[in-house]
Order: sequence, then structure tokens, then C-alpha cells
Amino acid sequence: MGNFFSCCEQDKFQSNKYSCYMSDFEKRIYPLIDHIKVQKYQRSILKKRFAKLVISYEELSQAVIWRYNLCRLTISIGSMILPTLQTIQDSENVKDYKDYIYWCAIGTSLSVMISNNLISMFELDKKYIMYSVTAEKLKSLGWKFFELSDIFAGKSHSENWILFWNEIEHIKKLQILAEYSSHDDKSNSSGGDLDDEKFNGKNIEYSSDDYDSDENNKKKKHHKIDIELDNIENNIKDKIDKQLDTVDKEEIKKVI
Repeated sequence: MGNFFSCCEQDKFQSNKYSCYMSDFEKRIYPLIDHIKVQKYQRSILKKRFAKLVISYEELSQAVIWRYNLCRLTISIGSMILPTLQTIQDSENVKDYKDYIYWCAIGTSLSVMISNNLISMFELDKKYIMYSVTAEKLKSLGWKFFELSDIFAGKSHSENWILFWNEIEHIKKLQILAEYSSHDDKSNSSGGDLDDEKFNGKNIEYSSDDYDSDENNKKKKHHKIDIELDNIENNIKDKIDKQLDTVDKEEIKKVI
């Protein structure tokens, strides 16, 4: 009964009213969202986009770490059991169970190899780090926004709205690029070394200014090439005109 009444409390910043059906992060963040000075649809965006994005990364991290720990547990236990089974397999004391021990050793060996290949194939360790770090970055950015600290200091929530979402989308883009670039690097490993932009505890920096500068450099190069071609064409035309003038003068002299 106490839990029921706690869910019905209406205190301004209490999270108990959310505890019946929401995650721990939602219980802590929703009361703040409900009382910051922004428009109603902006609060909805914070709940539907920001909060759900953090929760989705937490769920992905938990799903990956469960599989990763299961594979690691299989490898650890199997690596300890397999030498023992191989040692006692030819012992006279267990000759009645020789066939069972043989097949147990085969099964243990296969389990260890399969678990090891699953970790490397699906990159479970890297994905766990990637999802966990991304979730923590989003949480940290969200608390800075609510507290109006760090890059959001000195302005209101409404004034920091665009900056906040630019940072959110930037973190999201980095995670996607890190995830798919790792697959591309793996598939193209035989064709040469690519840029080391994997998610190994380092941020991948992609700036729109770099793309703009590249485009400007390309335009400048094309412009220079066009100017050089025009100069070459003009020089060729001048040489041809001079040769024609000399030829005409020689023909006139011959006729005279």
C-alpha cells in the first residue's frame, strides 16, 4: 500500500509518481523536464528524443554485456576444464567413462571456439564500450543542460535549446560513424589500411568546417585549372596568328 500511495504523490520535484512504470533515469529526469522554462512541445521532444535515446543505449549496452559475459564465462570455464579432461581421458581409473569424457572434451573445445568467434565476429566488447560511453556522454550533456553549466552557462534553457540538440546529434553521429566504420574497416582489411577512426576510447571528430574547406579548396583548384587552360589556349592562338601573318606576307612577296 505504501508503494501505491507513493506513486500518487504530487510533490513538484518528486520522482515517486513515475516509479511504477519508468526506468531509474526517467524517474530522475522527468520531474526536471516538467518544470524547466521551455515550451510544452520542447518538453515533449526532451522526453521522446533525449530520454528515450539514453534508455535505448542503456538497453543495448545491457544486452551486449550479457552476451559478452556469457561468452567470456564459457571461454574461461572451458579453458580450465578442457586440459583436465584431456589429461584423465587415458587414465585406467576412468576407462568405463572414456567415451563420455571424449565427447565432453570435444563439446567443451567447440564451445570455447564458438564463444571466442562470436566475440570477435560481433565485436561484443567494442559494442559494449561504445554503447556505454555514448549513454554516459548523453547523460552528462543532459545534466549540464538542466544545470545550465559548462557550455550552457550564462543563458536560459530556451537560449541553449539549439546548442543542446546540436551536441546531441553530434554524439549520435559519432556513434553511428564509429559503429559502421568498424564494419567497413573489417571488411576492407585485405585491401589496405584505412584511417584509424574506430571507437577505441577516442572520439572521432567530424567537422562541417572541414568539409566546407575541402569544397572551397576544390573550387579554388578548379578555378586555377580553368585559368591555366585559358592562358594556354590564348598563347596557342597568338602563336597561330603570328605564323599565319608571316605565311601571308611570304605569299604576297612571291606574287609580287
